[in-house]
Amino acid sequence: MLLTADNHNSVNGIREFALAKRAAVAYAPLTRPDLRIDLKTMDEMLAQADPRSKTCWLSPRSQIFPASNIRLR
Repeated sequence: MLLTADNHNSVNGIREFALAKRAAVAYAPLTRPDLRIDLKTMDEMLAQADPRSKTCWLSPRSQIFPASNIRLR
């Protein structure tokens, strides 16, 4: 599971369910000073995910970016 540090509490609740099932949880870094998702690093993190496992990417609605920049497996 990959998420950002500024998620809503409802997303943090999903994180707790994932942790209870022993899922790997990581946070995509934010850039400064505008606090946008670092798309290059996020893409690298998704690329490192085990291709045999399910990958979940959760983003707050306030983060608007083109879907073409995201690769989900």
